Amino acid sequence: MDPLAAAGLAVGAIGTALSIAVALRSRQLNRPVLSIVVGPPPPKGSLSGTDQRVQFGALVLGTPSEASPRLFACPFVIKNESSLPVSDLVLRLEYPASCLADNRSFPQPDKGKVAILRTRPEREVFEMSGVAYVSIELGLLRPGDRMATGELFALTPFSARSEGPDSYYFEIFQRVQRRYGHIPSFAALIPISLHLRAGNIRPSTVAFSILWLRAESLQEVAATVGPIVQAAWEGHWPKLGLYLRPRWKRFWRRERFTLLYSDNERASTSADPKRLFEDAMLSAGAVGAYNIPPWGLGGESFNLQQAAGVLIWPRQPKDR
Repeated sequence: MDPLAAAGLAVGAIGTALSIAVALRSRQLNRPVLSIVVGPPPPKGSLSGTDQRVQFGALVLGTPSEASPRLFACPFVIKNESSLPVSDLVLRLEYPASCLADNRSFPQPDKGKVAILRTRPEREVFEMSGVAYVSIELGLLRPGDRMATGELFALTPFSARSEGPDSYYFEIFQRVQRRYGHIPSFAALIPISLHLRAGNIRPSTVAFSILWLRAESLQEVAATVGPIVQAAWEGHWPKLGLYLRPRWKRFWRRERFTLLYSDNERASTSADPKRLFEDAMLSAGAVGAYNIPPWGLGGESFNLQQAAGVLIWPRQPKDR
């Protein structure tokens, strides 16, 4: 190779390396990191160190009755964990349009009138095919800062729900009703997708559910979650043993549930958002981690035995 050409290549490589080093030192290639807490903050010491790192899966709400529509305030706390600011932050939610509380009327027996919940100006709401798309402008989030926002959901029990076949959630609700309808305390399960978007962050998504139960105490709520998780498996767990060429589908996943209980019936029908969020934050709560199937609480199940591959060494479960 011509010495002059080789020198040119070397100078170009050194210049590229210096540019990358300067960009790394000035953090031009870094992106902010955001964390989000869904629902009231979990009590300290309620989970082990291992379970604290598992992904969030559901908010389990227990109430004495199924009075509907029941307003449920779900807070979100977003924190900038990095040393870089986040600009033009937007929070987007997708959930069944039947649970949309905007511009709905709620009776207030104690005041002898009907209140209407109005849409906030920073929220944009769009409905299509039974799905509510909610966008909330959050703006600037500085390094180390936290920002609290939330969403109001109008919960309706499955016994009073009328989702049409053209709804996106029709098949999901059919599976949920078939899966958990035999549990007496089960009222509803609402799938929700939460998305965080900004110009200088990687898009992040949190998929969770609101599970509504009839219960008289927080202990009763905790006792009901076990049968619901058991029913989610639909008997499709694989046999114990060694498999040949297991496929990509996971056998199970561990998720964290926040358990809440509220007997404040007046707050559930109030059209005052501040009062609703105060009730949500003060609700008696606990946290638990559960092994749920890979399709989640409302997903379509499949035969895990076939997904595992060929069983070449079966094992017998140990008696305890």
